[in-house]
Amino acid sequence: MRRWSRLLGPTSAPTVVPQGERPVGREGDVAAAVGSATWRTGANCLEQAFAASVMLRLRGQHSVVVIGLDRADPAAPPHAWLVGASGRVVVGAETMDRYHPVSQFGRPRRRRG
Repeated sequence: MRRWSRLLGPTSAPTVVPQGERPVGREGDVAAAVGSATWRTGANCLEQAFAASVMLRLRGQHSVVVIGLDRADPAAPPHAWLVGASGRVVVGAETMDRYHPVSQFGRPRRRRG
């Protein structure tokens, strides 16, 4: 977890994010880019969430990577999704309703002085 915290930001207790509308604006652009790359590379959900997080950070936007366990089978592989500053799920929304959030990583918003 420490390694991921250095890359993605501090860990915190997860907040439940309802699956809602598709991302728009920069978040939508990043979602499309990651989706396109995933189709070509076969990246898993954590790799997608990490890539989208970095892309949003480079565009000056806050995001949080959420890790969840399968509600029906906690021994199953975990799932990751990315929540953007808008509160919309940027990547990983397709199956996130099957998972219970257990941890999240995110960089706090920078305050402009």
